Amino acid sequence: MGMGDEIMATGIAKKIHAETGAKVAFGNPKGKLKRTIYPIIYANNPKIIKNGQELKDTKHVVWSDYCKGHRTYIANIETSKKERRYRWNYDFKAEPGEFFYSNLEKKKMAEKRIKEKYIVVEPHSKMGGAKDNKQWPLDRFQKVVNILSKEIKVFQPHYGKPKLKNTTPVVTNGLRMLSLFMKESAGFICNEGGVHHAASTVGTKGVVLFGGFIPPEITGYDFHTNLFTGGEACGSRYSCKHCKAAMEAIEVDEVVEHMRKIINV
Repeated sequence: MGMGDEIMATGIAKKIHAETGAKVAFGNPKGKLKRTIYPIIYANNPKIIKNGQELKDTKHVVWSDYCKGHRTYIANIETSKKERRYRWNYDFKAEPGEFFYSNLEKKKMAEKRIKEKYIVVEPHSKMGGAKDNKQWPLDRFQKVVNILSKEIKVFQPHYGKPKLKNTTPVVTNGLRMLSLFMKESAGFICNEGGVHHAASTVGTKGVVLFGGFIPPEITGYDFHTNLFTGGEACGSRYSCKHCKAAMEAIEVDEVVEHMRKIINV
């Protein structure tokens, strides 16, 4: 589990806070707070309990059992000698999350402001057991960039390797700053994951490549163009032919045309 999961937690907190006015504690409602392994995601967020002292000092608290080890978009994990896969909870729907930026973060991003129109392309997927299942082929990302870079400036986050040709690297120091950079962009393209969750915090439109691992009805956002081609979502923790075929079913021209509609070129 990664930063995207924690960004979804901010969406859960936003919804609960709007309904109750309470701060939200993630963990065991009997009083066991489960701290995030990515505290930067919750930084400055007045709606989330971040530590035991804050929990003691807060009068109005609502508990959510969404936390590391119990992500509620997962119904269960099926295990056997031959496979390990997630079974998805179709009652879960991701709410756009939110970041609370410091003045320093805003100042740093203002200094990076780009005057011309641009898009962000993040071709890489998170490392891990299911990485291959969530990765659109890099050569297709390159083909998309080759086409769109003739029409609009294309930035790629600096941390991913390999760097695509015809892109300009942008140093953003994490998803918080990347979200601010995407806020000013005309749109983005990425695999399902942390980047599309970060884009949700600022309402930026884009093309999200879901393939066949997890359905966009669960972790997708309605203002994104979510490309899912896998029939029944697989959820496999290992590289699987189904997910690979689902990703390969997404064509370059399809992504380009969807993106052109978003950026109006």
